[in-house]
Amino acid sequence: MLQHSKSSNTKFVLTIINHPHWGHIIEPCAVKITKKQQFSYDTTKITKKNAGDLFEETEQIHQILNLIEKYSDENLVKKFGRRKERIIDFYKRIESDFVKKHIRPYIEKILSEIIEVVPKQNINLHYQGSPESLINDQPVSIIETPVEPIFNFEKDEKETRYFLTLKTNSQDVPLNNQNVLILANYPCIILLNNKIYRFKENFDSKKLTPFFDKDYIVIPSKHEKKYYETFIKNTIKKYKVKASGFHIAEINNYPIPYLCFEADWENRAVLGVTFKYDENVFFPPGENSLCKVELTYKDNNYCFKKVNRNLEKESEFSEILLNYGLKKLNPSNYILAGSKKPENEEDITLQRYNLLDWMSEYKDQLLSKGFKLNQNHFKEKYFIGKPEVSIKANEKSDWFDLKGYVFFGEHKIPFISLKNHILEGKKEYVLPDGTIGLIPDEWFEKYKDIVSFTTNTGENLNLKKHHFPLLENLDLIKKQINIKDASFKKEELPKSLTANLRPYQYIGFQWLCFLQNNKLGGCLADDMGLGKTIQALAAILKLKESNNGLYTPNQKCLPTPDSSQPSDNDPMQLDLFADSSNEKNYRKHTSIIIMPLSLIHNWMNEIKKFAPRLKLFKHTGINRPQNVNYFSRYDLILTTYGTVRSDISILKEFHFSYIILDESQAIKNAESKIFRAVKQLKGEYRLVLTGTPIENSLTDLWSQFSFLNPGMLGNLNTFKKEFVTPIEKQNNELKSHKLQNLIEPFILRRDKKHVAKELPDLTEKVHYCEMTEEQESFYERKKSEVRNLILENYRTFSYNKTKFLLLSSLTKLRLIANHPVIVENNYNSDSGKYREILDNIHKVLSKDHKVLLFSQFVKHLNLFASYFEKENIPYAMLTGKVSEKDRKSIIDRFQNDPDTRVFLISLRAGGIGLNLTGADYVFMLDPWWNPAVEAQAINRAHRIGQNKKVFVYKFITRATVEEKIMALQKQKTELTDMFINQNNPLKSLNINELVSLLHD
Repeated sequence: MLQHSKSSNTKFVLTIINHPHWGHIIEPCAVKITKKQQFSYDTTKITKKNAGDLFEETEQIHQILNLIEKYSDENLVKKFGRRKERIIDFYKRIESDFVKKHIRPYIEKILSEIIEVVPKQNINLHYQGSPESLINDQPVSIIETPVEPIFNFEKDEKETRYFLTLKTNSQDVPLNNQNVLILANYPCIILLNNKIYRFKENFDSKKLTPFFDKDYIVIPSKHEKKYYETFIKNTIKKYKVKASGFHIAEINNYPIPYLCFEADWENRAVLGVTFKYDENVFFPPGENSLCKVELTYKDNNYCFKKVNRNLEKESEFSEILLNYGLKKLNPSNYILAGSKKPENEEDITLQRYNLLDWMSEYKDQLLSKGFKLNQNHFKEKYFIGKPEVSIKANEKSDWFDLKGYVFFGEHKIPFISLKNHILEGKKEYVLPDGTIGLIPDEWFEKYKDIVSFTTNTGENLNLKKHHFPLLENLDLIKKQINIKDASFKKEELPKSLTANLRPYQYIGFQWLCFLQNNKLGGCLADDMGLGKTIQALAAILKLKESNNGLYTPNQKCLPTPDSSQPSDNDPMQLDLFADSSNEKNYRKHTSIIIMPLSLIHNWMNEIKKFAPRLKLFKHTGINRPQNVNYFSRYDLILTTYGTVRSDISILKEFHFSYIILDESQAIKNAESKIFRAVKQLKGEYRLVLTGTPIENSLTDLWSQFSFLNPGMLGNLNTFKKEFVTPIEKQNNELKSHKLQNLIEPFILRRDKKHVAKELPDLTEKVHYCEMTEEQESFYERKKSEVRNLILENYRTFSYNKTKFLLLSSLTKLRLIANHPVIVENNYNSDSGKYREILDNIHKVLSKDHKVLLFSQFVKHLNLFASYFEKENIPYAMLTGKVSEKDRKSIIDRFQNDPDTRVFLISLRAGGIGLNLTGADYVFMLDPWWNPAVEAQAINRAHRIGQNKKVFVYKFITRATVEEKIMALQKQKTELTDMFINQNNPLKSLNINELVSLLHD
């Protein structure tokens, strides 16, 4: 035995007794064994409290006692009685009907558990009956295999007979004339011939009782119709039935899953699942019944059809839906995995669309797996499936004709009909039959750019040619240009170009020819010093020499003076009243190049050197002509941004060939007068040259492309919303990629890394300088003053005033980092940086090198100029105050005079347009916020034409704001890598970031 008695003649047994209030239950007891090994009347009821006194406690005893304890008098009072009610009062009060409906079903459920456990515990169960009776020492057998009841119906012309057959282990269990004790009604448990039989869960003992004293039940024919419609139909549904005299057809079909797009009780979009097994026989997964039974009556014959469910197959279909990204909301309804409970109508609509998109996405897979798709509960009916689109692009002279159709199943819709839906983000499109087609989400991203730039013509959309990248991205046209593809390089260099182009310059020339042939504007954004000028001149000469270029066949050209070096009193410029009626004999294609005034002489020199056949006119100065027809006598007009702004009323009347903007960042401000002026110029071809197309923001890029290819990037507000804010404020990579694809064919940039083999070595070094003690003390005092001022006024000043105060304060600290005397005339000590720079200048000069000294502060340059004058060191100096005439002579002196080996240059005056290859050392005296500006300065010396190794030294004072500027340069240049060039870090700094520059 598993239990061990502490007394050799005592045994632990379970007994079936008839409780005076609750009916038959099972109780544990200790029974004394007689010398003849029989049970005696000496028994003790076992409880959890006294079990340990009589037997060694085991897990098996504990398990049995815990179950029986559930219907102990104390626990029954707690569960069904009143609070603090005594057991005796509970007995007196409880009525038999309450016991029958509530207490007895509770006890029978526990009895079923006990009888399930007993055979596994090797504990004997005996019948006792009355608590005063002797326990039957013969154990009760528990038949573990459940009894299967078989309902038998035999019909003839007179009657229908009904009887039960009970089977267990293939053996009959007879009931008639047997002493049957019902231990539990539902599920049914009986004691028969000292054996306990358990029935299947859905069997009720009431169905046994009629057969305790009879073999069968007779149903007269006059009552049989109702009997067949109720009892027999329900019996067939729940149990095994054998029929004679009528037919039962059992259907075991595989289920067909129906997936229905519908709304639940909360109006939430769901996918309801139901399974079809036979005509009009459906089972939702949440239904408990395992079959459905239908009765038909024809020609006095009853016929039943029993349709059985296949739960295993239903589970397989459910698993498919889960694998396809759905989750169960309840047994019958599914939603998308990750869906949350909608909080508003917008959420409900979005979830509806998402489910419909899911159905369209998986439609083919679902159908192949046997699913049927359906819709109901919504007043709208939706097209389920993937719409297809077909678009063709036909190239015209200046645009593309786009014609396409969208197919929603059998519905063929012109693509142009969806234009406004795509632009406005409307997902629903009503089809001709009234169903609603959903435009796929990816179409809004894919086609929005195209349709937003098109105009409507009938069923066609017209797209300007400069938007060809949009068509390339969709494979609607073949690749127009691949600058790295050798097959693209086919154009011959113009014969009148007196120079050999370097390989990368030749590639740039091919690209310019592509733009020229397609009348597209472009931005040549090569690094400073890589020869943008010569590439542009090659393109102008190519146009001149082409059949449709500057001359027509046999055309005569009026003689003109040599104006390659014009002066303000050129007689040709004074001839303002020439007869313009003969202009048809003059050049019909005159180009104009607009630039900062400081670059005029550089362009004139380059043209004279590389394109001497071009007739050149300089449209500058107070005596410039006001009759633009005069331009027709020249190939090329050189002018300045300021002149264009002043003369736009007459310049806009002339139709130029090329309009070229050098240092085109001059038009970056779309609100400026110069931007509005150049936008009014008329010309066939447009080109901009710049090393820094982006200085402050992506809007700089928009301004230049608005000039190059008007409308290409939309209007400014749209561009800001579509690109500037998402990219600059939100770091949206998708928008960045889209803008890159859009502008890529129209912008060509090579930095020095691309042409490293064609340039001398460049060595850059940051030279850190320590402040003197006096300088450091001065700096810290001023920094504290500035910080306190900011903190005192931070909350009271306006944003703009605070930012201005911060920037001016930072500028003062930067000057002190250079030399305190710049801001304090009475300062009579030294500067660590100043000493370091002078020491290095002397080292450079001692080796006969030439050096450029760049600073954005003219006062800083003046310190060194004073020193050089005192020490009789020849130097040149260029600031914004130097006139154009003097500027040229100063540059020439530095380049050609071997004794002038130091050149002081302000960043503002010398950042562009200088060719200073005479220098092989560059000293950056103070860091600037924008690394691109520093790069431009370095490119004055490190450029094509330089044959010496170039050394660059950046002087930084430690423990000052200069170190933080260096860090800022690294942090704030992401636009550079994405879109060609550097941005101005200060532009995007907020107040807190600016204040942080003042902190240690």
